[in-house]
Amino acid sequence: MPKHKSIKALLKKLTEYSIYSAEQLISTEHHLEREILSKLKQHSTKQDLYLEILNVSKELNILATASVLQDTHTKLATSIKVESLQRQLKSLANQL
Repeated sequence: MPKHKSIKALLKKLTEYSIYSAEQLISTEHHLEREILSKLKQHSTKQDLYLEILNVSKELNILATASVLQDTHTKLATSIKVESLQRQLKSLANQL
């Protein structure tokens, strides 16, 4: 499977999970990070796009990690931010 298809598949997974599936979000983000870093080492022509995807997915990872310890009300606010980041990732995935 070409790397961009693998990256697209991982992005699709990231956009399907909710904040209540924090462990899956974190795990998928780590897989995505490895794929993107290997692509960046190959001096891809889409480096800026990959870096943007990496930045957004890392922010998603941070929110998912924090949500594990949050109460319900805080988790709801975090969920809204996560959904916003997921829409951003969908948009970036369409550019691949």
